[in-house]
Amino acid sequence: MSPIPNRGAIYNSIPDGYPVLNETITLGTDTIDLESAPLNGGILVKSLWLSIDPFLRERMRDPSIKSYAPGYQIGKPISGFAVVQVVRSELANVKAGDFLTLPECPFQEYSVLPPEHSFTTIKEEKGVPLSLHVGLLGMPGKTALYGLEVVGKPVKGETIFVSSGASAVGS
Repeated sequence: MSPIPNRGAIYNSIPDGYPVLNETITLGTDTIDLESAPLNGGILVKSLWLSIDPFLRERMRDPSIKSYAPGYQIGKPISGFAVVQVVRSELANVKAGDFLTLPECPFQEYSVLPPEHSFTTIKEEKGVPLSLHVGLLGMPGKTALYGLEVVGKPVKGETIFVSSGASAVGS
C-alpha cells in the first residue's frame, strides 16, 4: 500500500490568552503507510473520538515549565484523551479491530504507539456509543465519580448539587 495523508492538529505557538485558530494550532499533514509503518513492538491506531478538554489549554505553555501534565512541543500534534481503533498490533493482548481508550493520544488520524503506552481495552456493550468513553465513561465522568465517592462520601438522603459551570467534569 502507498503512504496516505495523516492529518493532525499541530501545536504552532504558545498563545498569549486564548488559543487562536490557524495560529496556535494549525492543520498539518504528514504521510503514513498503514501496512509497513514500523511498530517496534507497539500498535498502529486510528483516532475515532478526541476529547477536547479544558486542560489542553494548560499544556499550551513553555514545556520547561513543570506542571501536572507536560507542555506541548512546538511542531508536534497536541494530544489528550481519545478513543481509537487498532489497525495493526505487535502486542499479544491487542488485535486489529480492538477499540481502546488512551489517556494520551496525538490528535492526528493515525498514530504508532510504543508497547509501554497506557491504554484500556473497551468492552463493547450494545447501546453504548464509543463516544461516551471520552465523556461520561471517560475522564470527566470518572473524575466526577471519584470526587463524589472519595471526597464527598455521600450518604443516603443527602442532596447533591451538580454545577454545569464546572468545566468538563461538572457538565
